[in-house]
Amino acid sequence: METKPTTDQRHRLTPTNDMMLRKLLTTEGHLTITKGFIKDFYGVDVDVKDIKVENPYIADICPQVRMGGNAMQTMLMHQVIRDIVLITPMADIVVELNPKLIGSHTRRARYYASERFSRQGDGDAHNVWSLDMTGEPLFEDDKAFRMGDLDNSSADAPLRLGFFELSKEPTEQHQRYWKQLFLTGQVPPEAPDYLHEAEKLMDNSKLTIQEIGLANLLAKAQADQDTMIEEAVLDATIMHALAALSMGLSAARVVQITGLSLEAVSKLDQHRRGSRAHKSS
Repeated sequence: METKPTTDQRHRLTPTNDMMLRKLLTTEGHLTITKGFIKDFYGVDVDVKDIKVENPYIADICPQVRMGGNAMQTMLMHQVIRDIVLITPMADIVVELNPKLIGSHTRRARYYASERFSRQGDGDAHNVWSLDMTGEPLFEDDKAFRMGDLDNSSADAPLRLGFFELSKEPTEQHQRYWKQLFLTGQVPPEAPDYLHEAEKLMDNSKLTIQEIGLANLLAKAQADQDTMIEEAVLDATIMHALAALSMGLSAARVVQITGLSLEAVSKLDQHRRGSRAHKSS
């Protein structure tokens, strides 16, 4: 008979783990939590019925973590760590978790958001807002949360970047509750009802053996992935820029959605045009 690990035998699992974050924000029947998250970070009130989730958390996948060896485990991990995308009438919201500090953070954040933005095409483009959460400081000031105040990301831009630094103290009370939830899995008695619902959903004593196993696999995979992701992000950003140029987007628009310089985008466009001319000759 399998024995469930006790609290003393493992670290507490909180939403700083990819599986727990997906469970927190995408579990069907608990979208009041998602509604509160959107309100507290984006300042907009969305009806629960208007929130659509791509790849929602499905607890039934967790028992499969013991089946099929490493190949099955890898497939499940990729399913869980895919971008969290919340589709609302105002914007597609992309939530990304980076527990540790990774260099060129703004480029990394632009990649995850611009991937979503560039896939939509030029004719039916929808606003994209990103929120990149990290456990270590990114910026030199004391600001824990920022949204849309970076270069190429003004408040009225179709692509807005957000950052939430868990190492700093938020000035907004509800964001303080979220920080406490992310770091401890708990919230104080005076927190809103949706955050108490979130606390119950994050209760480690209610996790199945399979959920714990998958969460631990994800934690190890994240540690391995952080050592090589920067090069992949840069390569992918260039690929997205070329794809956007091929779709007919202007160089200025590509600069906005990728964070690359105008000079770099212009050179990519020249290279793309040259390669196309060579193939047609």
